Amino acid sequence: MAAANDKRNKLPSADAEWISLAELLQLTGWSERTIRRKNASGELRSREVELAANGKPRREYDANYLPAEIQAKRLQYGLVKSPSSQQREKQLIRTMQSLEGAALEQAEHRLAVITPLIEYSSSGQRSGLSGIVKNVAAAHGQSERTIWNWWNWRSG
Repeated sequence: MAAANDKRNKLPSADAEWISLAELLQLTGWSERTIRRKNASGELRSREVELAANGKPRREYDANYLPAEIQAKRLQYGLVKSPSSQQREKQLIRTMQSLEGAALEQAEHRLAVITPLIEYSSSGQRSGLSGIVKNVAAAHGQSERTIWNWWNWRSG
């Protein structure tokens, strides 16, 4: 099974954004052992690159296959450029597909709640979102701050 994971992990991808082990350690707070375990189980996507000083191949990890909260942390700290809206939609879809059960239901609910904001901003309008947020919050029994948080999370 490890061979299958290695093969899948090494497939080329045009939208891959490779980060080093040191960056992954700092970003996630995981131990090296946890990273190796997640990589072996296929939870992470990696590739081997040039040899390190010790003569062993150095491994890089695809940041696009990290959990959503870690990808959001990368965006928050400016470790990546904010992706275009088309890339965001692809990432949102990929992230939602990786969710299961209650987490998927929660994501779908939040997306449904902010759909009016998405549609309004897609039409090229930038002003007037606060009025829509106020109406959406009242209609769904949420605070305006919560709606703004969901909107900001979605838009990166």
